[in-house]
Amino acid sequence: MADPSSFDILVMKEPTGEDLPKYSFSQEDAAAAWRTWGANCGPGALAALLQVSLDAVRPALAAAGFEDRPCLKRYTSPTIMRAALETLGCKIAKDVRGNPEFTRGGSRAPASTPWPNRGLVRVQWTGPWTAPGANPRWAYGATHWVCAWGVEAELVVGKTRLPASSHLIFDINTGWNLRADWERETVPLILKDYKRADGGWYPTHLWEVALAREQSVGTAISGTGGEHAEAPRDGAV
Repeated sequence: MADPSSFDILVMKEPTGEDLPKYSFSQEDAAAAWRTWGANCGPGALAALLQVSLDAVRPALAAAGFEDRPCLKRYTSPTIMRAALETLGCKIAKDVRGNPEFTRGGSRAPASTPWPNRGLVRVQWTGPWTAPGANPRWAYGATHWVCAWGVEAELVVGKTRLPASSHLIFDINTGWNLRADWERETVPLILKDYKRADGGWYPTHLWEVALAREQSVGTAISGTGGEHAEAPRDGAV
């Protein structure tokens, strides 16, 4: 992933309304965390889901192995993300696996794909690395995490109408956007960074996430400890 400061992040005004997400970190925060500890799409998606800062999720990700690779080449595998969620007091309430057939001959996943209402989605960009017979490890470097946040009732935010049963998507590159806008605008922006990408993509993991215990996310985070824990106040690449 490129330095977040190179993108026009936060292109959509912060969603406002009942049960809508907020921006829990700024573009400057994202750029600083990327330079300092390699925070990319995985940490960004996780922080957006939990509505906390990037530094707040760092200890859990580090404990899961995120920082074992060189700083600017760090990768959030499903194993690392699952372990970080558990450390933060969360559980995967529903685990749906995507199918490569979703994008065979096209660049969009169908509307019927069951995206989570509060969760994380791991996306696979397609190219020669996903061709039959290709080494699966080659494809790992062409994945991406986003946060999905369902909108139950129709809402109007400024001049933007959020239809009922739609989704807001948080992407570290462009902030919160309607899923349709993310697919139309953000996906092509990201694919420019992948040589030989063919424009296709599909979700590999669609996780509905819930708190595992009767506690606030902040309580779980404060218990992770570690030198990177923040004072009280997220393919891969």
